Amino acid sequence: MKKIVALVTVLALVGTGTAYARSHNGPMNHNGYNQGYCSNNMNHSGMNHRGMNHQGMMNQGGGFMNPNGGSPMGGFNGQSAAVKTVEAAKQLSDNSRVLLRGYITQALGDEMYTFKDDSGTISVEIDNRVWRGQNVAATDLIEIYGKVDVNKSSTDIEVKRLIKLPPVAQPK
Repeated sequence: MKKIVALVTVLALVGTGTAYARSHNGPMNHNGYNQGYCSNNMNHSGMNHRGMNHQGMMNQGGGFMNPNGGSPMGGFNGQSAAVKTVEAAKQLSDNSRVLLRGYITQALGDEMYTFKDDSGTISVEIDNRVWRGQNVAATDLIEIYGKVDVNKSSTDIEVKRLIKLPPVAQPK
């Protein structure tokens, strides 16, 4: 009988503590974590319920130092890779790192796609994990980071990261 009373007491205290935390420390997000009451709908870790910080970037411990402000938490401090054209990428040696900006125009099958920019087209290999849940249409401008794969008969890009860019406003 004493064991049952002790168990009921523990369960009651746990339930009361959870209810108190929810009522006194702000709303819970969809993952069950307490968001607290901070400006800009941010929780105490500096992240909103989507895991983004105030600048819309994933909140991570390192990264590129923005020359326009902000203090780095560690990482590379210098110039980032320049965007190359498809034409220039085709001239690079095997395993060269490349950053391209353009459009995926066609699915070729087996994780292979046709990528196009103003200078031409190239085949790109995009593993399923690289998509990270993003849906990309042929009209969506993207950036791909990857490495050049020179084969006997062709050159293609093995994509390591794909970023769907926001639509560019057309001038009136």
